[in-house]
Amino acid sequence: MIRKYSFNHSICEYEEFLTLKNETPRMSSKQFIKNNPKIFRFFRKLYYVVFKRHIYGLTAPIRTLPDFIVFAADRAGTSSLFHYLEQHPCICASDHDHLGFFDSNFDLGINFYKSFFPTILLKYYTKFRRKYFMTYDVTASYYRRPWSIQNILKTIPSVKLVAILRNPVDGAYSGFHKDSRLQNITFENAIKDELELLERERNDIEKNGYANIMQDSFLAKGFYEKQLKLWLNDFPKHQILFLTTEELTDNPEKTFKKIFAFLKLPDYKIENYKKQNVGKYKNKMNLTTRNFLIDFYKSHNKKLYELLESNFDWDK
Repeated sequence: MIRKYSFNHSICEYEEFLTLKNETPRMSSKQFIKNNPKIFRFFRKLYYVVFKRHIYGLTAPIRTLPDFIVFAADRAGTSSLFHYLEQHPCICASDHDHLGFFDSNFDLGINFYKSFFPTILLKYYTKFRRKYFMTYDVTASYYRRPWSIQNILKTIPSVKLVAILRNPVDGAYSGFHKDSRLQNITFENAIKDELELLERERNDIEKNGYANIMQDSFLAKGFYEKQLKLWLNDFPKHQILFLTTEELTDNPEKTFKKIFAFLKLPDYKIENYKKQNVGKYKNKMNLTTRNFLIDFYKSHNKKLYELLESNFDWDK
């Protein structure tokens, strides 16, 4: 039977070892480590890098950091994009998409993050053969978690960024279906509840912005201007490429030409456009509801278009 290990489990085994040697500590090792934050952080990093990432963690010092990061609105096609990008011969994928380092696991340290990327040896071998090499992190949630911005800035300030946006009306419908808490109510009733929530949280929104409410509200996640303004406060506009799901779907070849030009890579024809993690809905959105949401997002979209100096034609 395979035993599953955790950080706490490892500490307990250490206590059992001391007991067998008849060396009972004055304070349990688990309690001692937890009561000493620096020691706790050290052992936690060690556990995740060595025991969770194995050889990848041990070889982290000779691994690269990403050359570009993709963040996105929810359900914007990032899973598909992750698989499309690695078809380019000069691009090597990370171990998997949605690494979540800069928003959820930053405390685990840079070696934990590097363990998901190719080695420096592969980088130079690829550059020797192809003249170019890039690797990337695709994590959609960085978009709505503003603390990711400072963490990226501290770690790789010159990294290129690709932001994928989606018509917020379609994003709201997709977010509704994704949220397991909303399975027993209609989309229209869910919208009504969300509008009441936004009204109740008005004071918090005015004080702290949309960062808190955006984690749970499928309507607020479509207020793109609020979030992207934070990114543009710290990263120059020329460092970020803004795309839409609609561009990727309707004209993928043109969109990838734009991506590769932004990354300063040779153009390449993507052969396999098979979609990944596609959402399936029993019914289409009610037309009256769609028109209501178009009006609801119109003022937010206008601010976004002004911020990016681009029009995505979502208001019809």
